[in-house]
Amino acid sequence: MILYILRGSNMLFQTEEIINFNIDGVSLSSIDYWSQEARKATITTFYTKELKNILEGTDRNIILGFHTLEFHISHNNKTLFIGVLPIGSFTIEYLTPSTQTIEFNLIDFLGLLLLLADNHTFHLGPLTHPVNIIPQIIASCFMNNQNNDNSNPPLVRQLRAALPALSWTNAATSYNQGIWLPFSVSNYVIYDYHNDYINANHNIPLVKNDIIFGLYVLNDSYYIYFSQHLRFYQFRPLQYYEYFRYRIYEIDMNNITLIDQEDLYSDDINNPISIPLPPSDLANYIYGIGNYAIQNNKIIYSGPFLLDNIQTNEDDYNASELLSEFLLLSHAVLLNLNGSFKIINRIDPTHPQLIISDPISASFNESEPSDQPDINSAALSNTSISDSVNRYYKNFLSNNGLNQIAEIVIIDNQLSSLYSPDNLPIPSNPYELINFIFIFDNHYIYPKQIDYDLASGKITITGWAGPFIQNPI
Repeated sequence: MILYILRGSNMLFQTEEIINFNIDGVSLSSIDYWSQEARKATITTFYTKELKNILEGTDRNIILGFHTLEFHISHNNKTLFIGVLPIGSFTIEYLTPSTQTIEFNLIDFLGLLLLLADNHTFHLGPLTHPVNIIPQIIASCFMNNQNNDNSNPPLVRQLRAALPALSWTNAATSYNQGIWLPFSVSNYVIYDYHNDYINANHNIPLVKNDIIFGLYVLNDSYYIYFSQHLRFYQFRPLQYYEYFRYRIYEIDMNNITLIDQEDLYSDDINNPISIPLPPSDLANYIYGIGNYAIQNNKIIYSGPFLLDNIQTNEDDYNASELLSEFLLLSHAVLLNLNGSFKIINRIDPTHPQLIISDPISASFNESEPSDQPDINSAALSNTSISDSVNRYYKNFLSNNGLNQIAEIVIIDNQLSSLYSPDNLPIPSNPYELINFIFIFDNHYIYPKQIDYDLASGKITITGWAGPFIQNPI
């Protein structure tokens, strides 16, 4: 095992003389299913002159209650922990008058974020995407002024500069929006063709205004087609104006995305517009996961509702409370294994699978789902959203057949024996197993915590489990 201490791009200290250590496992839940805690590590080494200078001498630097240092704990070329040292979080013990040890009590970047967020406000606008806003809140906590700090650059930005591994770039791209559908809608308008309507006026007769409007299916995907063909014509004096417009939108539940469009124009009667053909199978109704129907100039949707931009009360809010509210609302957690924040679904059936054939031990215990959380809906304009999510949480595990807590123990030298049906490489870092779904003895296991005992090599996988009939989610 090696301990590295960095400040920015500078390696200040490293040692393999580790006397004692304890590293929390990687966890997606704490005691309650829906909650999450920072990860911690303690590590003890000899207190050398170099360390004394960094922590108590001329190289000591404290900003916002933290040493401007980044700690890496590595083993067999695998990074097991990256974190920071709050002020007052080391203990020096004298073995002899000339020999001392130091114990560091470290927290990971999630712990750092939550402590900074407690003392930071973030401004919300009238519309907020509960997942996409999270990286913006993180960036604000690490880059903007904190506690009315007027230094140049702000102290929090100076602290950020000391942490080279810290990143939140693309944090939201790991979140799967389509698997968390806590509420449904009925007769929800997803498209109104008046938004694409050509409103041309030439004070001459309008001789054509043809509209083609409908729904169609192609390769199991749903689409909206709208086209409008306008023609103005006057014989004497001769005037001619022609317009054509079409739009194609792809539908994903209550969301639509413009994927194709064209606008054509002609004022030459001898060169009229060549009109492209519409899809041949346009319909007024489509039935699938949800139902889509045309009503006059609109398309309405009834079915599961994707968590998208929601109405929020525009105001300044405590950043920590916003993180808690939006993570709960989206059934998400913040994962930080290598310094980079990722927003992931707490349970994601699209994760790759690994089959365990011969564990050291295994157990399955019936488990009563936790009480529902109480989402603070101070930021939401419509409290029915949080009420619906609270109810959905309470029944989520049982409704999806995940009524057991599984504990599977393997040895680290068994990692290569795990089988991937998708022929994916097996991670050599045990903590990266949190990104997989396990199959053992006709059960699915969605990991909620991975613990690794370096001394024995034991890897303990704890997770929500259900019978392997079909993927329950």
